[in-house]
Amino acid sequence: MTVEYTLTIRTSTRLGAGTDATISVVLVGTHGESEPQQLDKRFHNDFEAGAEDVYTVKAQDLGELLLLRFTNSGGLAGDWLLDS
Repeated sequence: MTVEYTLTIRTSTRLGAGTDATISVVLVGTHGESEPQQLDKRFHNDFEAGAEDVYTVKAQDLGELLLLRFTNSGGLAGDWLLDS
């Protein structure tokens, strides 16, 4: 069964905390983990310092969520400071 998960991502307000890198997430739950999901809103500058972005991720029912595993594409301006 497919479930929609809503993620609210806050980037730190520190100078240089934002990124232009491609950010992906893997959701890990008591029933397994999702495939990597790219977090990107079309025509939106994602993950700017001090910003709060909301994303919907569709995945199999993972049970109770245990953690989120983030990765980024790196490169120039690839650093990113996640707040919550």
